[in-house]
Amino acid sequence: MAYIPFTWENFPNVTTPISKANLDHLETQYQEMLNLFNAHTILMAVADNDPAPLTIAASRIVARLAAGNIKACTPAEIMALLSGQAGADFAMNTHKITGVTDPGANQDAATKKYVDDIQITYVEVAGGTTVTDGTAAWTDWDLSGVIPVGAKYAEIHGRVGAAVNVGVRKDGSAVDRQFTPGTGVGVTFTVELPATRIVETIGDVGNSPVYNLLGYWI
Repeated sequence: MAYIPFTWENFPNVTTPISKANLDHLETQYQEMLNLFNAHTILMAVADNDPAPLTIAASRIVARLAAGNIKACTPAEIMALLSGQAGADFAMNTHKITGVTDPGANQDAATKKYVDDIQITYVEVAGGTTVTDGTAAWTDWDLSGVIPVGAKYAEIHGRVGAAVNVGVRKDGSAVDRQFTPGTGVGVTFTVELPATRIVETIGDVGNSPVYNLLGYWI
């Protein structure tokens, strides 16, 4: 709608009577503005001398985004606008931030479950879980009957009676993880466990090392 510019040029003398036409026009403009301004409506302008009503729906914030005019923005638009704009620490006043995903980058925040899941506990195993390797090749040792699903590492002790090679590695590993410790020397290995809980040992024909499971981390 067209508005009369309300300036002193239109009313040059405060003692000059305002014409009925001007008063009627002002009254008409006033009534038109009343009709435009329903509940939850504000006055805004996206161009000079062109005010217009803007109705604000529930859960909206008035803002002007990087591109576009003044509008009633959604919470998602406001969050996108604020993302990366923090210039100082932000205190939650002992309240929680909930519903977040697990971290993917070094500086991501970690959830309680994520931290709990990566913690491991050592479980000792009673003596008796042993294997004697009399071959000079890597041989599977299935520990799934003793070590439960979800275990991450096993602790295995190897004992030799002569100067022969000993070694323990993850099943399927290509690392030649063996060495000669010396006669009568015992060696303890920490071995990553696959889902099958199978490891590989190596021995020697005639002077077979004995491997004993000491425990595992889960």
